[in-house]
Amino acid sequence: MLEELLRPLLAASKITAAQRDRWCLVPEARHADLLRLVRIDVSTRDKRGRAMRATGLSNAAVAARATLDELQPVIAFQENFAERMRRMILSEIAQYAAWEAGAPEAVGAVPGWREQDAIRKRFARTGIRPVSA
Repeated sequence: MLEELLRPLLAASKITAAQRDRWCLVPEARHADLLRLVRIDVSTRDKRGRAMRATGLSNAAVAARATLDELQPVIAFQENFAERMRRMILSEIAQYAAWEAGAPEAVGAVPGWREQDAIRKRFARTGIRPVSA
C-alpha cells in the first residue's frame, strides 16, 4: 500500500534511493514505521473522522519520504510546514510503537485506541485472533 502511494513521487524523482534516504523529510523513519501509519485503523464511531485521519496519515507517510524541494509547492503557503510535519510523523510513530508495546499512557493518546487496546487484550487472553488481524 505504501509503495502504491509513493509511486508518483518516485516516478518523478531525480535523485537516487540513497540520496532520498539522506535528504527526505524524516530520514529516521523506517519503512516499517511508515507502513504502520498507512495501515493504522482507528476504531471510532465517526467514519468521516476515521477516513480523514487515515488520509492524513497516508499523506504524512508520503511526505516523510519526500525531500524539501519536492514539497516546496505544498509548503510555500504554510509557515513551518516541514518542522510541524516532521514532529507529527515522529509523534505518530512513537505513539503507535508505545501502543503496540502495551504502554498504558499510549492507550488514551489517540481516539479509538482505548477500544483497540481492549480488543487486543481480550483476544490475547483467549488466544483467539480477531478476524481483522
